[in-house]
Amino acid sequence: DEGGNVLNLGKDVLELKESSVLASGSRADVGNWQIHLKSQNHLETHYCGFKKPDIVNLSDNVEQNLAAQERKFGRLQLSDTSEDSSSICVFQISTTTQSTIDIAFVSGIRGEASDVEKRVMSLTGLPLSSLLEEKHIAFDAKFKECFHLSEMLDS
Repeated sequence: DEGGNVLNLGKDVLELKESSVLASGSRADVGNWQIHLKSQNHLETHYCGFKKPDIVNLSDNVEQNLAAQERKFGRLQLSDTSEDSSSICVFQISTTTQSTIDIAFVSGIRGEASDVEKRVMSLTGLPLSSLLEEKHIAFDAKFKECFHLSEMLDS
């Protein structure tokens, strides 16, 4: 959060289910928000949280975190730790198989969890893919109409 607001890690961040909250927070410009991760595949997730006023040198912080873990455990993985009142969270998501992963940012949260889940469903998976395909087709049609492209042109 570039405003320095505190971020909350999701409860299931290390034990991801089909749909899990990675992080949440609140900002004046977007209200309460959550970042959701959805996948049908087995994922390995690690994280680290930093209390920083900005993202300057964030790469250095992440590299230091990874290097310390590599020295301790022989693996390049984040430490699964978070500084108190972290304003930046970095997530490392790994899988060993071909996977589909959706990450959805849901803002303006006011109501019940079921309302949030409906919004996440509309922003991920087949509903999103279908909507993107519809918009792609509509854009192509409008483009051809506006610029009077002949069907004879090679794409």
